[in-house]
Amino acid sequence: MVEEPAASKPRIGDWLIPNATVFVASGCVMIIEIVAGRIISRHLGQSLYTWTSVIGIVLAGISVGNYLGGRMADRFNPAKALTWMFMAGSAASLTIPVMNTVMAEWQLLWNFSWPVRIVCHVVGSFLAPAVILGTISPLVAKMALERSPHMGRTIGDVYAWGAAGSIAGTFLAGFYLISVMGNTAVVCVVGGMLALLALFYGRGMIGSYCWMACYAVAFLLAFGPGSALEAAGAKVGLREILDPNTVYADESNYSRIVVKEHEPGIRSIYLDKLMHSRINLNNPEDLLYQYTWIYEAVTDLLKAPGEPIRAMVIGGGGYAYPHYLERTRPGSYIEVSEIDPAVTEASYAALGLPRDTSLRIFNMDARHRVKDLLRLKREGRDVPDLEFVYGDSINDYSVPYHLTTVEFNEELAELMAPDGVYMLNLIDIAEEGRFLGSVVRTLRETFPHVSVFTTGNRRSTRDTFVVICAYQPIDFAPAMAAIHEEHGFRFRGGLLPDEVLAEIVDAAETTILTDSFAPVEFLLSAVVRRDTGRALAGHMENALSAAVGGDLDSALSHFSEALVLSPNHPGVLFNMGLAEMKRGDLQAAFGYFREAVQRDPTLVDARNQIALIYARSGRMDLAIQQWEEVVRIDPRSVSAHNDLGNAYASTGRLDDALEAWRIAVRLNPRHASAFQNMAVACAMAGRDEDAVQYFRSALQIDPSLHSSRLNLARALIRTDRHDEAAQELRGLLADQPDSTTAQGLLDLALASQQAPEQAPEQAPDETRENPEDSAERD
Repeated sequence: MVEEPAASKPRIGDWLIPNATVFVASGCVMIIEIVAGRIISRHLGQSLYTWTSVIGIVLAGISVGNYLGGRMADRFNPAKALTWMFMAGSAASLTIPVMNTVMAEWQLLWNFSWPVRIVCHVVGSFLAPAVILGTISPLVAKMALERSPHMGRTIGDVYAWGAAGSIAGTFLAGFYLISVMGNTAVVCVVGGMLALLALFYGRGMIGSYCWMACYAVAFLLAFGPGSALEAAGAKVGLREILDPNTVYADESNYSRIVVKEHEPGIRSIYLDKLMHSRINLNNPEDLLYQYTWIYEAVTDLLKAPGEPIRAMVIGGGGYAYPHYLERTRPGSYIEVSEIDPAVTEASYAALGLPRDTSLRIFNMDARHRVKDLLRLKREGRDVPDLEFVYGDSINDYSVPYHLTTVEFNEELAELMAPDGVYMLNLIDIAEEGRFLGSVVRTLRETFPHVSVFTTGNRRSTRDTFVVICAYQPIDFAPAMAAIHEEHGFRFRGGLLPDEVLAEIVDAAETTILTDSFAPVEFLLSAVVRRDTGRALAGHMENALSAAVGGDLDSALSHFSEALVLSPNHPGVLFNMGLAEMKRGDLQAAFGYFREAVQRDPTLVDARNQIALIYARSGRMDLAIQQWEEVVRIDPRSVSAHNDLGNAYASTGRLDDALEAWRIAVRLNPRHASAFQNMAVACAMAGRDEDAVQYFRSALQIDPSLHSSRLNLARALIRTDRHDEAAQELRGLLADQPDSTTAQGLLDLALASQQAPEQAPEQAPDETRENPEDSAERD
């Protein structure tokens, strides 16, 4: 037997280098594929449509890349070709965050149906990196074959190591990298790994060194410290530009979490692109979502307000409703199943949920929690019978189907009291109603009485529905009356008539959902196709961002585009008015506000702006008419009552003004502005004792109201309480030592103490303001 020449024996490097290369390259492809679904989610959410598009487009790119790579392997030196492909792949990886933003803001796509827009977005963001990295395997296979005499074994090794790299990349991204580093950082790390491979294969090539230097610059722009690097990185798209209203941001294993505060005290939590909860930090008992008004009214109907209840909430979100129950029904057993612990942490950190809350929070899937409770109950353990179950886990088009099936309903029913009630919310279009009808049909397999509330009066566009399930019939009339009494015309929904619900349920394409067959995405497909609100929302988001940044021309341009899509949309008209008002064109602003009110007479924000414009132009009678209409529509509006009081006072209707301010402080006992207005008005009318009381109330809430402290001192002097006046003025001078007015009043008070018979009948009154001027608007 003739021994093979030594040169023909494979060296360890001839085997290791190709296989390690294809391992790393395949891992990078899968990391990008996993990251793709998360990166686009902040613009498109997560659904079957997004993941289908990502997987399909990335596989298509790999296929095209394999085809092109095979032809490149026949024409070029594989090692040199790999150098250029790794450089191109590194560059393409760095473009992913940039292209993701570009595709999201490309207005042409907003006119397409939602599935088409998703596909186009993914193609623009991820097709090029997938194609480039798809060329790697054929080039590596050709290089490996040139170094090995064993063709079959070599091809098998390349395939096996490529598959192993794909598996490693999948688990590394899904279980570790994304949650630890964040999406943009992971993409940049992939770009760095590919740049290192280009440097390895391009030893001696000036191009590989140049690209490594370029990558280092990009890395600094993405992660370097300092405001200059941060600004430059944001400008080229390698850093996320956070909304100025953002107060909290995090990346979890489930979603991108952002908390924003668009108006003082009102915070919203966004999971990916969708807002899940709005919370009034100053008054957590003020529910801001209409479906929670239904939850509240039905709960109060079946259990007297204030009484403790036994309840489960499926889906924590911003914990607005669970926290409301905790505050309004002390002593209750309330447990919450929230799958994402990072959402719970966001609620602690930024949404007012106390860390010592009495809520029993389980960061796990609700189905698993229900199964755990069933196991404990069947073992004879003490498990409370649930009087109320609130479902809040169906968000947009992302439906946890396993929480909608007959099997889940049966498990849940076993945990409920005989008079227990299950309420859940979902989205659908009434005219289509396939998902709503299927959910109702499924629930009727378990619960004999199933009713449906709407939160709006829209038949042809998406709406939020609340499905209520019980073992006993319920008369919902008192609940409806309670909602309308508390929220007035702001609530446009109601109980869906039996004949309408029967028509929806009996439609041909509704089905009973089971663990083995729950086609929720198919049932919502009509909603997805008809959702023109996506384009509208995109224009509105860009317009509001431009307005916050001071670019009013751009804001108005986007609002105009939104009006093209929805010419009669009252919200767009209202925001157009605000933008024109900021530009100083009150006439144009007034026109938009008036048209918004014509389209929606219950739009109190627009009425309030109309009233302010009337007040500025001196037409106080018309301003009062508008504010009176606002408080009729929304009797709980503190700011409207306060403004109405100011308007009454400016026209001499002091008693009416005081009544309006009393309502304001009754609704919000910590409304310092209303107390201050009441005090000033009483001082103007010579009712100094009342003025003293109200000034003290205002200062107790906000000690920084220096004008109130001055006026309090004047009122105390006029009522011969010179010692108290001096004490107040000394406190004021400690904060404002240069205040000549305070010093003069202090001298007067001290002089009056020493010679009361020589004191003037009343203190100088030059600072008795008009209440409208002194008020700090809420």
